[in-house]
Amino acid sequence: MNLITIYETETGLPINTQEYITSADKEGILAMVTDGYGYVEGNPPPNLDNYKWTGSEWEEQERPKEYALQSIRIRRRFLLLDSDWTQGADSPLSDTKKAEWATYRQALRDLTASYTESDLASSVVWPTEPS
Repeated sequence: MNLITIYETETGLPINTQEYITSADKEGILAMVTDGYGYVEGNPPPNLDNYKWTGSEWEEQERPKEYALQSIRIRRRFLLLDSDWTQGADSPLSDTKKAEWATYRQALRDLTASYTESDLASSVVWPTEPS
């Protein structure tokens, strides 16, 4: 597999990675590299968003710390929205399954009581979604 990663020359931040098979494919990709952008051939590092191109190599960037309460609130909102259907009167779930989901949803709501502003998001233990 042949890869080209396009990056912004001013910042070194990657824009996207394109795969090519033929030289015509490669030429088509390179035609998209306009002023202000550069490219690197070869395999980019994993988690490319955490890297920037220095002109000679991919350099890992320090990521800002993500704190628990902010992370919990954002993810919890999506998990609750995604499970709203389980509590509706027209839900196809049995009463037992509805109760399991209600317990899970309450555990999501209670999660912020277990963490402080200084805890890291990586320390959060999320409740297990019912099967």
